[in-house]
Amino acid sequence: MWDSLESIYESAEKDSDCEAYIMPIPYYDKEENERLTKLRDESNLYSASLDIVSCKEHTVDEIDPDIIFIHNPYDDENLITSINSDYYTRKIIRDDRLVIYVPYFVSYAADLDVYVSFGISGVYVDYVIA
Repeated sequence: MWDSLESIYESAEKDSDCEAYIMPIPYYDKEENERLTKLRDESNLYSASLDIVSCKEHTVDEIDPDIIFIHNPYDDENLITSINSDYYTRKIIRDDRLVIYVPYFVSYAADLDVYVSFGISGVYVDYVIA
């Protein structure tokens, strides 16, 4: 789902006032009883030319970004997958940081209804870019 954030990263990389990082967060498959099962780490799927920061070696607060862009809004409300709870939206927000949700899809219908899934993160994020 990197394609929903790639153009933002590329723009930040071109800006001499920005330090842009990519921190892929592994996710777990979830069973119906909400038990976490297989851990999926897709950080090796990114191009070697990208500046990938390992969440195993660094924390978000250690890097201390001014802005965090996310594309999965569900936190613990997702029925199929879950990330480590340390990265739930409500845990990465701070007064001195913006959290921006960029959905990886927007559903558009002919009757002009637009659907964007906000999940639980919609309560916590500062902005949504659709």
